[in-house]
Amino acid sequence: MRTSFASTLRSATILSAAVLGAGLIVSTSAQAQSTTPPGYFFTLGDPLKSFGDQMANYGIYFNAANVNVVYDNVSGGRKTGVSDTNDASAGMDFDMTKLAGIPGARAHIQFDDRAAGFNGNYTGSVWGSSPEYGPVEVFQLSELSWEQSLFDDHLRLYAGRISPLGDFSTFDVYCNFYSIGVCGNGPAGYYFDNSATYAPVSTWGFRATVKPTLSTYIRAGVYANDDAAYYTTHSHGFTDWGLAKADGVFIPFQIGYDSTTQNYPTHVMLGGYYDSSPYGVGATGTPAAIVAGSANAALTNQRGRTSVYMGLEQTVWKPDPKSDRQLIAFGEAQWSVEGAAPIENAQVFGLVLQGPFASRPHDTVNFAWDFAKYNHRFAQAAAFGAGYASGGIGVMQATPAENWMEFSYSAAVMPGFSIQPFLQYFTNPEMAVSNSAIKHDSFTIGVATVVVLNGLLGLPGLGHSN
Repeated sequence: MRTSFASTLRSATILSAAVLGAGLIVSTSAQAQSTTPPGYFFTLGDPLKSFGDQMANYGIYFNAANVNVVYDNVSGGRKTGVSDTNDASAGMDFDMTKLAGIPGARAHIQFDDRAAGFNGNYTGSVWGSSPEYGPVEVFQLSELSWEQSLFDDHLRLYAGRISPLGDFSTFDVYCNFYSIGVCGNGPAGYYFDNSATYAPVSTWGFRATVKPTLSTYIRAGVYANDDAAYYTTHSHGFTDWGLAKADGVFIPFQIGYDSTTQNYPTHVMLGGYYDSSPYGVGATGTPAAIVAGSANAALTNQRGRTSVYMGLEQTVWKPDPKSDRQLIAFGEAQWSVEGAAPIENAQVFGLVLQGPFASRPHDTVNFAWDFAKYNHRFAQAAAFGAGYASGGIGVMQATPAENWMEFSYSAAVMPGFSIQPFLQYFTNPEMAVSNSAIKHDSFTIGVATVVVLNGLLGLPGLGHSN
């Protein structure tokens, strides 16, 4: 019998309504017990703070969150319609210095459960789909890892059952948006041009970060590629930890400058990756993850794909240099430099205004524009992966390039609970979900509800060192 945190929209809606209702009750009948922090409408009053602090004294921390996103493609694309994605996660973090007397050590265990509809069936865009999209619905172990800080934190090591997602080609503001073309790893090419195993699926991996100074870093990792695990329901992560199914390694690298301690923070990154896994190339040089239904059914396997990227995240304005309210500009570009890849180059640019009003310091206004140029020999290639094919996605159409834009406002209702309505517009979607050559720009409206139990209930958190 399958266990699930939140497998349907109904359960997510009930959870959100319960949180909202409880908050309203507390705010109207128990204001004497707690004071609502500035910038929120009400609070639950940190009911588990005492328990969390006691456990933190022993080095034990809890975390849990639920993200629900509803998409309504109101015009264009493949067809109009509504889809819903839900991602529930929970885990524990351990400060091994407190727990076992091991200096600079942390351990992590994380579980994830997704129940998702694929909004690409409506918009006609694969890389514009939800970052919470499964693509399979299975309760799984998404992380079991060990972190070790050495030499006065100049060297950070991280190993175990992990994912390269979140460690490379990413900025803090990326997951203010609800497209895998931004949330996670920035431009769409980083996600689609390799065989890396992405969250919530975990694989064996190792990452090292050298910090010559407080604001500079050199980071590299090596991860086993088990791309098929991302698309199979039996890949729950609790068993089958061998490397027999791995068909290569994913080796990302990145150098950067991150002045998080300054009043106007700057984060500059330059990196890339090498992917050793085999990939199919058709008679005309067409890259394809699969060949079913393709005009280039006769493929030869090649190995080795390389990509590079560079990005900048910069605070450009503050009403007060000491304030957390700020306007952040960001941009990143990615290029495929070796091997046949679906996306030749991709870019993302945007703005995030944190604290648009003095009375709303925790709200954000978010805008992003994403662009992807497809390999010119990608016409008639099949969809990006075997999982998409098994899900009924047909032949990708000859789309030279695709654009995506998103605008949203995230309202912090109370600590640990926010609501974020958004608008998305896709120009020239690649129609990977349809054999039809008819393509229409698509317009989607949506809303995301985010519940983070640590903020909601007052639980302290530990997280990862970087």
